[in-house]
Amino acid sequence: MKKLLTILFLLVFFSLTASADIYHEAHVAPDYMQLNTSIGLECESNCPVNRWTLTWQVPETAEIVSIEDSVGEIEDYSINGRNLQITTNTGPKRMNETIRIVMNISKDSEEIYNGLYKREISLPGFEGDESRGVLKVDNLISGWKSYGFDTSYANNTMKFRGEGPASLRVKFGEGEKTQYYEFFGDYTGNTSQAYEISIGTIGVEQEFDGFPVASMPDEVYDTRANSWSAGEYIGGSMMIRSDLGDNYVPILAHETVHGLNDRELNWDRTSSAYFDEGTSEYVEAQVRKKLSAENSDVRPPGEIFGEDIRWDPDPRDNTYSLVPSRGDRDELWNYYRNDREFMKEWSSRMAEHRSFGYAYSELVIRNYVAEGGRLSDVYRGLKVSNKVTDPDVKWGVFSSQMDMTPCKYESRERFDSCLDRINEYDYPVYSAKPTRQKENLTVERLEIPENRFRGETGMVDSLKYDIQGLVDYFRELLKTVFSSI
Repeated sequence: MKKLLTILFLLVFFSLTASADIYHEAHVAPDYMQLNTSIGLECESNCPVNRWTLTWQVPETAEIVSIEDSVGEIEDYSINGRNLQITTNTGPKRMNETIRIVMNISKDSEEIYNGLYKREISLPGFEGDESRGVLKVDNLISGWKSYGFDTSYANNTMKFRGEGPASLRVKFGEGEKTQYYEFFGDYTGNTSQAYEISIGTIGVEQEFDGFPVASMPDEVYDTRANSWSAGEYIGGSMMIRSDLGDNYVPILAHETVHGLNDRELNWDRTSSAYFDEGTSEYVEAQVRKKLSAENSDVRPPGEIFGEDIRWDPDPRDNTYSLVPSRGDRDELWNYYRNDREFMKEWSSRMAEHRSFGYAYSELVIRNYVAEGGRLSDVYRGLKVSNKVTDPDVKWGVFSSQMDMTPCKYESRERFDSCLDRINEYDYPVYSAKPTRQKENLTVERLEIPENRFRGETGMVDSLKYDIQGLVDYFRELLKTVFSSI
């Protein structure tokens, strides 16, 4: 599940018609932040001038350390709330001026869990003019940036570049580092499979080295995330229930795809989540397929708008469990028959349609793959150059590549046959190791052994019944033989 982010951008003004180049350098720690901002102004009318006036917004709890221009230290400034009014020193007439502001922000970073910290930073800028800079953070793990900005990560530094105001988020701390994650709290399983199957399936990597994961017991998770969820991703990090047992790694993969989608869907400003959730659900199912084939105790993926399947973890105890189908087939049929379209705006926050929406979202992805598609091709085809706020426009973006209403037929027979085909398809499981260069990502198809302990669709149930049939046959044969003697 991915939370909706709401960002409020700051506005700035200056008194002359001019262009500007903004450079920010921030030093971030758990209990403070120092922010140095250089504002390069270039006069474009009534030029040259010998004095400049600028209105700038500063963060809450900011304390001004110094303000300088090309002439020297500026003393003519005032603060009203968060508005900083600056008048430069009078000097020779000039076409350019640079104002340098140094400030300390005493506000503490938010501790997400067990030593994992979050710092949110809103930086002013001029619409249409370049804003760039660096955030220097000890133990930097990951970050998030607002639309229109490019970022890179190296040596505890996040570099950013774009136009206008910037909203940034960094996650930092010292947890238990694995190959692709840094855990804060308890975790279980071979977590590398969660990451490698995720990037192998969708062909996308994040910019930083690994994701921070706050792994919480239920009593903590329920106070910080949606109680109906098993995990949540937001802005560069994940929260996951630590008590999931064999379900931990599949859920970790689900949230990993949300994290990978974060950059790829940065243009999406609607509240709908069908593609994000559909790809996450699909990858979770692929991880389940891999793990359940290796370990009969791991629940296999179920059907979508299909039948409950029989899962027999151990045939020696003569008991089995059912893996329920996700989504009711009749509900989908009625959705199509009544020409409903709420999936265009569906998100997991819509409790009324939550289970249907998750199933429908995954159905779209499964149908695409079952028809021979590769999800990596969909991502390569997402050439969206502007923000999208209209759900119909977003639906059109994906409709150009995928069937967004799979199995929508007038005939119930064709509808049922289509869903059966999707559920019976043997979905390949792909894996890859990161390269940080999407073009060079080497993807391999994993060999999935037949699960010897998996219910009706597996080998042992069939073999068990075949053996029992042979035993019954020979028993009857022996009865016949001995009765004839």
